[in-house]
Amino acid sequence: MLMFVPGIDHLLYAVLLMAAEYIHIHFSVRRRCFYLRASATITAVSLISLLLPEAQGALWAVPFNFLVRAVLFGMTVLGWALCYEVDLFYAVSRCLFGYLTYSAAHVFTLFFTETFQLTGAAYYGVLAGTFTVIYAIFAVFSLRRVSRGMKPARWKYQIAGVLALVTAAFSYISMDIHWEYIDDYLLPAYLFIVYLCLMLLHIFADEKHLHDDYEMIKQLMEKEARQYEVSKELIDRINQKAHDLKYQIRHLSTAGGSEALQELEEAIDVYDTGYKTGNDALDVIMTEKSQQCRKYHIRVACILDGEKLSTMEPRDIYSLVGNILDNAIEAVQQLPDEDMRVINLSVKQEFGMVRIRAENYYAGRRSFQNDLPPTTKEDKLWHGYGTKSILTIAEKYGGTAEFSAENGIFTVNVLLPASPNPLDDI
Repeated sequence: MLMFVPGIDHLLYAVLLMAAEYIHIHFSVRRRCFYLRASATITAVSLISLLLPEAQGALWAVPFNFLVRAVLFGMTVLGWALCYEVDLFYAVSRCLFGYLTYSAAHVFTLFFTETFQLTGAAYYGVLAGTFTVIYAIFAVFSLRRVSRGMKPARWKYQIAGVLALVTAAFSYISMDIHWEYIDDYLLPAYLFIVYLCLMLLHIFADEKHLHDDYEMIKQLMEKEARQYEVSKELIDRINQKAHDLKYQIRHLSTAGGSEALQELEEAIDVYDTGYKTGNDALDVIMTEKSQQCRKYHIRVACILDGEKLSTMEPRDIYSLVGNILDNAIEAVQQLPDEDMRVINLSVKQEFGMVRIRAENYYAGRRSFQNDLPPTTKEDKLWHGYGTKSILTIAEKYGGTAEFSAENGIFTVNVLLPASPNPLDDI
């Protein structure tokens, strides 16, 4: 006989689900009056969960209760979409992550309580402890692995949604089946649910992290490409004006010049004497960064054979060398001893490989994550992509990039394939 009872279990489900969803969505940008919106959402979902009855005592109770909880899930999605500045699809994806987290905690709780036949206070004590531990683990996982502000590819979350529904079906239907059948039939399903939850979160967090890195590096490289065009045009104009101005000053000095004119000519020489490496893009970035180095009293010692980079796109040369020099300048400008503010940079061909090598002193300690030096700036979201960009460009041309820090010297070593011309190595 089908019976309906007050939905106390629905209320517990709604509260625990919203807590799990919050773990994965709270990095998003909040809307105005966030706390008012969040309070209204929690209150509304909780009240409706109490009003929705829970079915017991018949085969149709399982799909009925499953449908009720699906409705509550949909309400939480709408609620979070009203609390945060996200579109509906993104809210669904975050709430799916929350449901997977809830499922993992639910399975462990059910396993412990049914195995030891816990009821009353013992049951709720184990429930509270298990959910707290599992949620804390996933909160740390989310904090470390899920990037903020970048949305993942949608088709990935469509797959995740299907798998989450499968997980929901296994998890919920098993609640209404007597424990005596669990050992032989559903214990593997329980373990599969836990594994599926963990696997999904791990795979999609990794995919999202890589996707976000790719998009960020792509945006930075596009920005650097535009900056290269602007810098090239500006430097060409400055060099031309400086060159013309020098001849005018020399003409004036021959007609009765002074020391002031000579000093002015020497100052203009700084802009007229650009780099001539055999590669326009390398000339532009070296001229641009040399001005920055003068500002911080940094000496740049370089041996640059720009012709060896002729197979690379100018924008990639500008970005690659620019990021190498930016990291070096940032490191040495902090050194109190100006004698140590030196950057050694070389571009040359050796044994069929083009080597781009930079060395500079640094202060403090340098640690590495996945063979890459992390950013030392406080804003971790928008910085730290320079070294990743270096590696990405090197790999684009079939090369490698290595970073090392030993004895107070930081080294960047980029190797790129070159045309196998033996005369180039002489």
